[in-house]
Amino acid sequence: HISFAFLLLFAGQAADNCNRKVLLFSTCLFWSIACFLNAYAQDVKFMVIAKLLQSAFQAFYAPCIFSLLSDLFPPEL
Repeated sequence: HISFAFLLLFAGQAADNCNRKVLLFSTCLFWSIACFLNAYAQDVKFMVIAKLLQSAFQAFYAPCIFSLLSDLFPPEL
């Protein structure tokens, strides 16, 4: 999605500057709400809006996951 690609540019910086655990929890929560809204969409317009919200929240939790994993498993060499 275009919204995912566009917001991913800013999400990496947000993951570096904010508390990653709080950002990860909040974006996963709102992503789940957007999934619920998508499942119960009554028309195409509402479904497209819900899909845009899903991809926007997904863009913000992807960098958090990668940075938290790199903190948990440091390089051996």
